[in-house]
Formats: sequence, C-alpha cells, structure tokens
Amino acid sequence: MKMLLYIPVSLRRLLLTSGALALASALSCSSKPPPPPVYPKFSAKEAAAKLQKLHARSVKPAPKSPALANDWANFQVHVNKARYLHRAYQPSEYMLEVLSRELAKAETTLESIDSGQPTPFVTGEKEEGYYCDNDGSFQPFLRYIPHGARKRPNKKHPMIVFLHGYSPWLNVVNWAYFSTSLVEFAESEQFCLVAPFARSNTDFQGIGEQDVMNAIEQMEQRYSIDPDRIILAGYSMGGMGVWTIGAHYPDRFAGLFVVSARGDYYFWHSTDRASMPLYKRVLVDTDFGYSLRPNLRNIPIFCLHGALDMVIPVEEMRHMVAAVRQVNPKLKYVEDPEGYHSVGYRAFDREDARKWLVKCRRTTPRDFDYMTHHPRYNRCHWISMDSFKRVGLPATVSVREEKDAVRISATGISSVNVHRDMMPKRIRKTPIVAEDGLNIVYPAPGRKIPSPPAPVGPVKEAFLSPFVAVVPADTTDKSNQELLSRFAKDWYRFTKAWPRVVHEKMMPPDRLARYNVFLFGNPETNPLVKRTIDASPIDVT
Repeated sequence: MKMLLYIPVSLRRLLLTSGALALASALSCSSKPPPPPVYPKFSAKEAAAKLQKLHARSVKPAPKSPALANDWANFQVHVNKARYLHRAYQPSEYMLEVLSRELAKAETTLESIDSGQPTPFVTGEKEEGYYCDNDGSFQPFLRYIPHGARKRPNKKHPMIVFLHGYSPWLNVVNWAYFSTSLVEFAESEQFCLVAPFARSNTDFQGIGEQDVMNAIEQMEQRYSIDPDRIILAGYSMGGMGVWTIGAHYPDRFAGLFVVSARGDYYFWHSTDRASMPLYKRVLVDTDFGYSLRPNLRNIPIFCLHGALDMVIPVEEMRHMVAAVRQVNPKLKYVEDPEGYHSVGYRAFDREDARKWLVKCRRTTPRDFDYMTHHPRYNRCHWISMDSFKRVGLPATVSVREEKDAVRISATGISSVNVHRDMMPKRIRKTPIVAEDGLNIVYPAPGRKIPSPPAPVGPVKEAFLSPFVAVVPADTTDKSNQELLSRFAKDWYRFTKAWPRVVHEKMMPPDRLARYNVFLFGNPETNPLVKRTIDASPIDVT
C-alpha cells in the first residue's frame, strides 16, 4: 500500500486521538522522498463553482492567529493562480488539469486554516507566498527543501537563491522552475533552494529586488537556514540581478554565481556615461553592478558563459569579469568554448561549480569598501550612513584594519555610524580612527540599524513602501478617471498585481498619512490635489 507523506487534517486528528502518533512521527522522519500527490480533476463547470467559492473566502479578513499567516498567504497564491488560469487561458484538458491542481491546493490549505492547525512541514518542491504591503498583494516564491531535512529538522541548511531569466510570457502561472541539475545538487549536498517571482521581468531592480530580499527573509523565518551560507545565483536576466543585488548587499551573501549575464548598462547600450544627464546616470549607477564594483571586492564570485551565446554575447561577461577582477582578483570565470545561452541549464552539473558552491562561507573582511548611489543602500557589515551630503553623488566608505586601530575614511557623507556590537570580536574594542574630519557615531548596543532615510526619489522609490491610488470623488472630469485607470493597468503590466485603489471619501487625512499617495488631476478638478498642494512646501505654477 502506498502512503503519502502529507496527512490531511481529518486523518491527523484521527492519528492524534487514537494513539497512532508514532506512525505520524515515523512518516515525518523518513528521509525518502514521498510519492507525488494525486490531485482530482474537475470539469470546467465544477472548477468555476469551486473558484467562485474560494474567491469569496479570499476577500474576507485574514485569520487572527500569527501561526496561520503563512498558510493564509499560500492559500491566496493558489487562488490567485486559479483566477488567472480561469480568466486568461483557453479551456483545454491541460488547462483544467493545472486549474484543478491549484484549486485542490487552495482547498487543502484552507482546511488547515479552518481547523486552526498549520499545514504540516513537507520537504521537496513547493510554491509558497507572502503578503507584500506596498501594494497589498500576495507574492509567490518557489522553494525546495532536501528530503534529508526530515531527519534533522533543526539543522541549519545552506541555501541557493536562484533568479530566473527573462521571458515575455512570464506570469503567475508559468514562471517557477528549478533545473534538474540544481535539484540533484541540492539533494546531494543538503541545500535549500528558493526562486523568487520578482514580479516577472523587472531586471531584479526596484520592486523586483525587494521581492528577492523578501523571499530570503521568508525562508529564514519559516525554515532552518544558515545565514552564513546563502548564495545568490542567477541565469541571464537573473545573472544581471545577481550583479546588482550582490553589490547592494555584499554582506548578506556567501557567494555570487553568475551565468550568461551582462552587468554594465553603458557597455550593453554602447553609451558614453559622460554624455548622459546626471539624473539618468544616477538611475543607472544605482542599479547596475558595474557602477558598484568596489562593493564586490571581498565576496566569492563564480561566472559561467558560453562562447557561442547569441542572446547575450560573451563580450558582456568578459567585460564584467575584467572590471570586477581589478578589485576582486579571486573571481573565478569559466568560458565554455562550445556553449550557447543554454549553458545555464547545465551549470549545476559542473564539478568545479559544485565544489565552489559547497565551500562558500560568509565572512566579515578585515578591510572593505562600500559605495552607494542612493540613501536606500546605507549599510554594510557593521557600519551605516544617514548623513548624505547631496543626492545624486555617490557616497563611499573605506574601512582598514591596522595593528592597533581601525581606520575609516569616507566621501559624500559627513558621518558614519559604527555598530560596535556587530563588529567581529577581534576588533570590537579596537580604537576607531576617522580621517579627514569624518564624524563617528556609536549607536547604543543592541539597537537595530535604522531604516534608510525618508524616500528622496526617483519616483519608483514611492512604490517600495505602502502606496495608494485615490479615486477622485468628482466623476465629471473623465480625464482623471482615465489617468487612474492607466496607472492601475501599467502597474499590473509591470508587477503582475493590481495596486491598492481607494475612493477619496474613504481616505481621511489620518489614513492618507500611512501611505505614499498618488492623486490624479489638477487643483481645479480635484479638491484633494488642491489641499495637498496648499499644505506642501512646493509651489506648483
């Protein structure tokens, strides 16, 4: 008789009440992978009825129990996928099979929520979700937990964060995958895996980057992850994301694994940086790894590219490798002389790559440099910054350990916060020497590093924290309604989620203060716009 690892709520109650707890324990501790679950297949009429019922439940308030928060997010992800399948795909045998699977997963998760008992831990591949407060959506991520984790559930596991490539047809239904070689490596070496959706094709910048960091945080909260062995890996567009995110957060990762990718906007577009206006340079320099090369000085990096790649020419990788090696000569680069763009699918088959991944460990270097082109990225290792002299010009910090002192110099900022309790023990009591009149501030021990300063632009920064689009109360001016409609559709096209939209009469001033607010129209046609401008330090003429 075959038996699934997953035990439904009704059976789990029977096991617990009939003295069969030992059986449940034995099932959960087995190191063998469970057989794949068999899902029912619904007719088009049955699927539509079930979807309507699940949709009605999804718009009700979330359960109050924090223990069920993950299940609620997972439930929302399955319902959202089912909605999209039903709305965007033509009915077919395969479409009904996939739709039935998502409906069955949603119903099973809802059963756990209604019972008050969180879904039991399962290994292997599973799509999960979390609540994203910026637009009030539920975002998916794909995770893999090695089956050996059932034997030692509290053991800290290394993790690979895999960033997917670009595809014009990516949506919430067909985006998630782990290559066979990556799963085999994860199982062999007991690695966890996570693939963030990153709002589809965002280049893993802005809202896409935020989704990656959120997915990492979710994995650390839900599973036993070793924070010193988190490796950021990516293929094609995902590889470009690795250059960017790795340079923004060099202290978060044990290594960067870059496959078939570019990383320099100016080289990519054959553009002279000096010919671009300052505001455009800031946009580019903030979000491309090439402009942040000093930050990559200490982190282990493995790069792979096919010499015959016709999608991203190998010259793109050679250019990045040569530039980064000037600050990080230990960077490892492998060029497959017969490889095309598809080398990414075989990247984790390589023995040299596997050995490199297993060896990666996060460390705090004795000397490091950190550059930022935007106040959002204001911390690295045990220092943080909050006194930027001018937006648009980079800020840099250099830290050097000497025999009897730690020397810190900086440009573009007037002071540096040194978090003593976060420093390596070897230098926690070592005197700090500031150069060129730099002010050193010592926050109280145990104090959390402050969030970045208030948003200063560009406007995309306003979308990275809770925002709301307000429907004007006056409906006589159709142009305002059209602007709002276009705003919502543009956000959906870019992020695959609808923005938070609220009617003006439902948004009193105290509630508006919680959000970055997008208004439509002008003072003559929208009273809320007039009140906002009258209270603003900015004159609009």
